[in-house]
Amino acid sequence: MLYGILADDELTEMVMDAAGAAEIANPERLRDEFRLGLAEYRLLEQYGSHDAWYDTS
Repeated sequence: MLYGILADDELTEMVMDAAGAAEIANPERLRDEFRLGLAEYRLLEQYGSHDAWYDTS
């Protein structure tokens, strides 16, 4: 639900704040993986499915 309400930077900041509070061992990796997942979510939101990404017709 928050994906549609907050900007990507705000979501990333929230995740990193939580990671800091939880003392995550590798926060940079978490941030990178979160950003990749968020980008995938945005593509799915825009195109509807993975199949639409590869449609060459």
